[in-house]
Amino acid sequence: MPLPDSDPSISSFAAIPANELEHFKQAAAAGDSQAALKLSAHFDFYEQNHEAGLYWHIKAAKLGHLQAQANLAHIFFDQYQTDRQAATLHNAEKWAQTALQNGAGADINELLQNIRAAKVR
Repeated sequence: MPLPDSDPSISSFAAIPANELEHFKQAAAAGDSQAALKLSAHFDFYEQNHEAGLYWHIKAAKLGHLQAQANLAHIFFDQYQTDRQAATLHNAEKWAQTALQNGAGADINELLQNIRAAKVR
């Protein structure tokens, strides 16, 4: 099974035409969380620029995009499994709590319990 980064259907779905990229950036800067999330997917999967992808994912989450908030909780918790940095775990907890406050489901509640269990280890 190919990794998501290498799945051509994901990268083609995530691609933003070059002539529309600036429009999406302006929309995200003006508060459009969906545009910010689309930029995140574009940079992550199409351009393979994960730093820019994370930037736009965080932007979408800060703009109140529930799925972006939940995604970040998972992203940071997965990263913590590798780097074991307290700051990474803190970010995972922050985004999980934010997602829960904004209506995320039981899967985020379970993730938050796992994050808190990792803090006491």
